[in-house]
Amino acid sequence: MTNKFFPIFAIVFFCTTINAQNILTKIDSISITDAKIWGGISYDGTSINVTSMIHDNSSTQNHIHLIKFDTSLNQKGNPVQLTTNSDLVMGRGITDHKQLFINNNIYITYSLQQDQELLLFRIDTAGNRIGSLDTVEIGTNNPTNDMIFCTDNNLIHTLHFLPPHRHIINSFDLNLNKVGRDTTSHILAHNNIGEAVYKDSVFHMFTGNFFGHNSELILTEWKTNWDPLSNNAIQTLIPSVNGDGNWFSTAAEFDPVTELWFVGFQHVDQNTSINDEHIDIAVFDKNFNLLERHHATGDHTFRPHFLILDNHLYMIYDKSGNGVFIHKYRIQHTLTNQNIISGKTKKRVKAFPNPTGGLLNIEIKDYHGPVNVEIYDFTGKRLSSASSRTINIKNYSPGNYFLKIICDDHKEEIKIIKN
Repeated sequence: MTNKFFPIFAIVFFCTTINAQNILTKIDSISITDAKIWGGISYDGTSINVTSMIHDNSSTQNHIHLIKFDTSLNQKGNPVQLTTNSDLVMGRGITDHKQLFINNNIYITYSLQQDQELLLFRIDTAGNRIGSLDTVEIGTNNPTNDMIFCTDNNLIHTLHFLPPHRHIINSFDLNLNKVGRDTTSHILAHNNIGEAVYKDSVFHMFTGNFFGHNSELILTEWKTNWDPLSNNAIQTLIPSVNGDGNWFSTAAEFDPVTELWFVGFQHVDQNTSINDEHIDIAVFDKNFNLLERHHATGDHTFRPHFLILDNHLYMIYDKSGNGVFIHKYRIQHTLTNQNIISGKTKKRVKAFPNPTGGLLNIEIKDYHGPVNVEIYDFTGKRLSSASSRTINIKNYSPGNYFLKIICDDHKEEIKIIKN
């Protein structure tokens, strides 16, 4: 899920090569107090927002709660309950949920027991509900559990399974007005359990080709309107070896700073039973060449989701009713000759104030020549450019952006937060 909404400013170097060793190093791990199962994760510019299931002492049900953490994984305050028994249909409990952070709001979709309902609501970062509960599906015969929840920053999309190899797509604007319903094409057949990330005007969907043993981790690519990018927009990222399985890829993020893809998925060895699998993390370059793969957890662990923040990867996952956990990894994107370009050393670039509410000043030490500044959102989409050391982002939505600064024969990157 997954993460996941922040535009960012960045500067990049020419002629660099990636050293594939030790890109990820685990530096911390916690268990979330009282959390039972399922976890979503995002960042609002101040706190990490975790959603998970905690028992409601006033009823017999577990309900979705919001739990806040600082970036060192210290809990901030008490959990805030987000759902109640009145949000259930015929008393059926919540079986899965996903979250998105967009424009200082958290959007949450969830399914219920018997896999016939899919519901949607919105909260502010304090956990206060905005508007009413929206019904995505009610009484459907197509399973709503293990949904995909994604956005192109203009619309949000819930995807649930249309057996045997497709999805039903319900689309909403950011005020939760329904704007469309569609299905994915059979041309790009895929399993239902996964994640979709919008980058460069394309939805990149990571799933298995099917479920369990002998499955392969695959990528299918879709246009903004959910038509296939092409009839051949499907590729195997990790094949099955000797009958093992690679699927259930609920965690996927692209890091614009390092230009790396991170995918978390279920891996089951050929001699291991289903439900005893573990989570693997795969790191790919921007062209989906595999650079690194980690056996990240012990057996009987499920449903990873990612947050990338300040050169760190946060992974939340659960043990199927026996706890919810967060791992924190340092991202070490080692570059060869990263400080040498045309015999010159990297210039020190600053952008201030940061965070900013509007005006942003660019300072480059020992350089007074022409500068070109390009602004990108978190998907890598270029929003604007300017030939100035002062830019105005007052009209941009709050969040993270990348500033790509080009001066002389240098490119450097800076992450900027817009208040």
